Amino acid sequence: LNDFPECLACFFPNLKRLNISGNKLTSCCTVNELPALLEVLDISNNKLQSNGKCIFSLSPDSNDIVCYNDVNGKQSLSCHHMRHNKLLKLESLNLSNNTDLKTVALHVVDNKSDSVNLFFPKLRKLNLSSCNLQQPPEHLAKLTDLYNLNISNNGMKIPHQICNLKELKVFVYQGLKDPVASDLNKFKTVKEMQMFLRQHNATGVPSVKLMFVGLSGRGKSTLLHHMIYGGKPSGEINPTVGIAAERTWIYSPKASVDPTIAFYPWDFSGDERYSAAHECFIAKSAIYVLCWRASDGEAGILELRQWLLLIKARAVHAAVIVVGTHMDQVDHFQKEVRARAEY
Repeated sequence: LNDFPECLACFFPNLKRLNISGNKLTSCCTVNELPALLEVLDISNNKLQSNGKCIFSLSPDSNDIVCYNDVNGKQSLSCHHMRHNKLLKLESLNLSNNTDLKTVALHVVDNKSDSVNLFFPKLRKLNLSSCNLQQPPEHLAKLTDLYNLNISNNGMKIPHQICNLKELKVFVYQGLKDPVASDLNKFKTVKEMQMFLRQHNATGVPSVKLMFVGLSGRGKSTLLHHMIYGGKPSGEINPTVGIAAERTWIYSPKASVDPTIAFYPWDFSGDERYSAAHECFIAKSAIYVLCWRASDGEAGILELRQWLLLIKARAVHAAVIVVGTHMDQVDHFQKEVRARAEY
């Protein structure tokens, strides 16, 4: 085969496994055209090319796509087989031995909200071995269910994103042009590798501790969740106990002139019971995010004093970023203050 089969979503809507390896494919069809229930996709041993573009993409407007397997036996517009923009069932993706493949993008950016949407958010096994990849897929760390990752025999370095993959148990990296790879050979488990990479800062990028401080209920954990995962938590976040060291957050700015930075977030509990222990963890070379509830008004500003004094005493030159949270409640608060004044 020289071309990817068309209309698979229409003719085989319940297809779960697709093996199209060992052909001469240079490109893939859009995600919409793949069956929505697909669980295993093997496109290995082909001639896939990136050419600066994503091998996976979306159709411009699925509502205008002709359906080739309509229930009435006729072609019709607005195909209901291709309305999906991601494959929620896909667990295994094999792109190995595509030697012309230089980049792989497993996501699309929403131009309106600037949010990242993964094509295969439930992926558990990803094989990218023996391609010509110079860098790992962007936003690899967002594949939180990834269990098996094979990036062997490529031109890339050990990706720093693997430190954030908590479910990763199988990591194959042999043949990479990275001196760090030889250091990983002495470890038996992926967890040990991840600990080594964190401790030795094998990310290859500048790193800094990011301390979230403030009284209890000031939105520190919610703000941190939004920064790392790019959205609000699905449920209520439990109060932090003591100090929580969260997963590494890799910030890659859009402007190529700005460096990528690895942030190591620490979430400090605002409970007064842990205030004595907090002093032991105030670091000089850290950035402090001091949160206060904007709806508390002047009283909220006054409560910042104790944290500012603590930081100044232990880390006099540290940078402090003061963040007002609960801004959605500020208008309500101001109306309440006016009402009381008028009364």
